[in-house]
Amino acid sequence: MLVFGALFLAAILIDSVAVFATAAVAGTLSIWMLAVGLFFGAFLLWVFKTLLTALRRLVKPPSSVSGPGPPENPEARLRWLEQQAELAYNAMYDAPAGSAPAARYNDAKEFLSDAIALARRLGLAATAERLSQRLAEIKAVYRRQFPA
Repeated sequence: MLVFGALFLAAILIDSVAVFATAAVAGTLSIWMLAVGLFFGAFLLWVFKTLLTALRRLVKPPSSVSGPGPPENPEARLRWLEQQAELAYNAMYDAPAGSAPAARYNDAKEFLSDAIALARRLGLAATAERLSQRLAEIKAVYRRQFPA
């Protein structure tokens, strides 16, 4: 549907440019028509750009992982896991409709579960509790905002 919308708007933009060009050459283009045409053209370009951005996201969804991978240091790995969980949580809102939000939610849960397990292995009970509360918040938000 997005492809057809983008093609339709592209055709309208091309036709509008042709009509305005012929009217300008013929000398029949009034100031009022020029102002309305420029506003309408800018609006159509904005909608066209938005459609193309949505199409690009469908073809290649944004990655939720930043950097080359998890570090070897346990404390740095714990921070990395927490960061990846937050990136996945934020990507959940930008994901296209369908299964993509559920996949980002699952990524956030997995990263946080790994971080909780690592914090417990490191003896960081307060950090494990904080991460457990964050996981519960994310679950509640997902169930409330993305009902099945």
